[in-house]
Amino acid sequence: GTAGIVFGKAVDWDAFQDERRSVQRQFEDQFAGQFGELAELLQPMLTQSAWDRLILLEEARRTRLRVDDEEVAELIRQLPEFQEADRFSPDRYRRLLQLAGTAPQAFEARVRRNLLIDKLVGSVRNEVTVGDDEVRAAYRKAHEARTASLVLFEPSAAAEAVAVALTEEELHAAYEARPDAVRVPEQLRLEYAGLTREELLPVIALSDEEVRSFYDTHPDRFAKEDETLKPYDEIREEARRQLLEERVRQRLTALAVDLEDDLKTPLRFEELIAVRGLSRHATQEPDPAIRQAVEGLAEGRMSDVIDTGSAVYVARVTQRIPPRLPPFEEVLEQVRSTLIRERARAKAQADAEAFRNRVLGEPRLRFEEAVLAAGVTPIPVRVARGQPFDPIGYQEGLNEAAFAAPLGGLTEPLETPRGVALLRPETHLPADEAAFAAEEAQLRPRVLAEQQNARLSAWLDEVRSRAKLRSFVD
Repeated sequence: GTAGIVFGKAVDWDAFQDERRSVQRQFEDQFAGQFGELAELLQPMLTQSAWDRLILLEEARRTRLRVDDEEVAELIRQLPEFQEADRFSPDRYRRLLQLAGTAPQAFEARVRRNLLIDKLVGSVRNEVTVGDDEVRAAYRKAHEARTASLVLFEPSAAAEAVAVALTEEELHAAYEARPDAVRVPEQLRLEYAGLTREELLPVIALSDEEVRSFYDTHPDRFAKEDETLKPYDEIREEARRQLLEERVRQRLTALAVDLEDDLKTPLRFEELIAVRGLSRHATQEPDPAIRQAVEGLAEGRMSDVIDTGSAVYVARVTQRIPPRLPPFEEVLEQVRSTLIRERARAKAQADAEAFRNRVLGEPRLRFEEAVLAAGVTPIPVRVARGQPFDPIGYQEGLNEAAFAAPLGGLTEPLETPRGVALLRPETHLPADEAAFAAEEAQLRPRVLAEQQNARLSAWLDEVRSRAKLRSFVD
């Protein structure tokens, strides 16, 4: 029954799951209809965020922060979903919580925890202040620039020579040394059946009376910026669209519940399709949520109900094709192209390092002579902080290196999509001090926010360290 240990205290499994559900609701709102597609990738973030909330709640208690009942009530009274005619409605509050299957005490406890975390985080942010000198320094840094010579060693220039030099023995050796690079992974053949948002939208009919009723009972959704209600005639189609989306979600939810009951019966896959009127599909590249649901299933077995947010399915594996290592002849061109690409990039890196070492190691060698000997043509560029420049685009490491290197010096060779690049800064272009006053008011809150975020990140790392989290979740 223990999810983990924080600050030496056991964390109840139910408490952890409650925080995890709270975080998931935030993620679902943030990613909207894409949450189902991203669910697998987001799982580690959900777990870490739940633990961070629990750590922050315990830290708040340790620092004796409190949230009183009036603070909780005031926030709830301001939530737009509980408003009717611009006023908090206790009946609407109870009704919506009942529809969500949430007890008022549980909802209020969640609001209290959110406020407690906000109060703790706010106290850390409020420790940070920004002086005039810091704002001016940030302005200078944001607007300074440098002219430079860009020296680019492109792998494509070396690819032809590398390809000619490759031997059959080297290709065989590469194939045998890295079989996983060409191994064909296990393939799943599966079929799935269900209904999607796109399939349901055309078949749900809405009467004008239903749309009008939806408008009348959801004034918070159709308010202007001044909080007055938009006329029905202006937003009739928007109200219809929102109601249609709500009906689709209700149908998908009902289908998910029905399918869960069907799987307990159990019905066969074909019977499910017939009974529920599902659409049938067969593919080797399904939605990631479907592939996740069938991982580990034996051939012929059905998955649990899969709800992607915009569709509901059940799936089954029809065939598992085991992984295999293709014979050398079959993947020869793949091995060849991979080896050429790797060796050409390695040669570009080696050439760039040799060029830099020669320029820095021979003080009497002029830069112009060095590029001529290396067979490259320097490209004049203007580099500004955080801005792209041709032909590289924006590469943060190269951009910052241009300001770290001394004028007339050379940056380290850095990888870019075009190849291995070096910059030789030549002149410094300072910011226009006369324009500072016009930007100061907009810049000050940005500088403050950046410093607050940096302080908060460092503080959170320190709190995590003190918490000594031991998670049993995985």
